[in-house]
Amino acid sequence: MDDRLKNSFDFLKATIIQFIGLSTGVLTLEISFKKDIAGPNITADVKMWLLWSWFSFLISVFFGLWTLLALTGTLASKKKMTPDELYKANIRFPSLLQILFFLAGLICTCIFAWLGI
Repeated sequence: MDDRLKNSFDFLKATIIQFIGLSTGVLTLEISFKKDIAGPNITADVKMWLLWSWFSFLISVFFGLWTLLALTGTLASKKKMTPDELYKANIRFPSLLQILFFLAGLICTCIFAWLGI
């Protein structure tokens, strides 16, 4: 495998790990400080946005792990690697869903914060 292709895989892996780290970090903070964030007078509608953000971040982590497993399987294959391997559906599909669910989690968190203030 040439250096450019190896670097592409490394950068993709680093990006996936960043999204996993950010998702778990935000999720941990939101759960840890739920009482401080939500407060006793919060409505059910506002609380639902917080729950949706938790769900979105968890699903983002799931798809991130799926992407890492797909990368591992692609690298472990015995056929000659080409740059097109990074754009195959087994990597592209879960990585796109990871990003979309991460963004959905951020949007739900922002809406929760806006409505909760």
